[in-house]
Amino acid sequence: SLDLRSLAVMAGLMGAVLGLLLLGVRRNHPAATPGSLAWAWAPLTCAASVLFYALEPLLPQLLVVVAGNGLLLGGLALFLIGTRRFYGLPTRWKPVLLGLALSLLALALFLQVWPDYRVRVWIFTLSAAVLLLAHVRVLARQERSFGSRFTAMVLLAMALIMAVRAASGLLPREVHDAVLLHAHELMRRQAGCWRSEVSPDLAAEGIR
Repeated sequence: SLDLRSLAVMAGLMGAVLGLLLLGVRRNHPAATPGSLAWAWAPLTCAASVLFYALEPLLPQLLVVVAGNGLLLGGLALFLIGTRRFYGLPTRWKPVLLGLALSLLALALFLQVWPDYRVRVWIFTLSAAVLLLAHVRVLARQERSFGSRFTAMVLLAMALIMAVRAASGLLPREVHDAVLLHAHELMRRQAGCWRSEVSPDLAAEGIR
């Protein structure tokens, strides 16, 4: 059987292959799709983060925490930047880089100065959720095609998972249960949206 680390490495390799494929497509058609360069580097950056996690027993913990988490958050940021460029929106590097720097600084502080694993989990998951929700916001304001709606639903589900993961480590049990109940309700609505809107659109296009 495969352990979680092996599965993470496999996911990282798949991301690396996807990134290299997108880089190859962009090389052959450099002006075909705006944002394709950022989209290509995003899975490669996430794959690089998996390398740090896989080598955790051999590397200093500070390097794993800062570089591994930083690369993963950077990959999410590149996905967001690629989407903004695709829709012709301005690229806002300063707030993204500032947010990443503050997150990594906080992670380092709660590893070296005030060691607290729960707070580090909260910092990372909150940072990831913010990037995911920003991506959802961009998609929601643009075209209402099936692809954009489906992508927004997936990103929203990921952000919800991150929020629940952050809450589970810091909140009292009663609040944790309430968050889970609300999360289940949102997931039920998401499933209803799939049945009532997304699935009929797929069927109309001949996709089953």
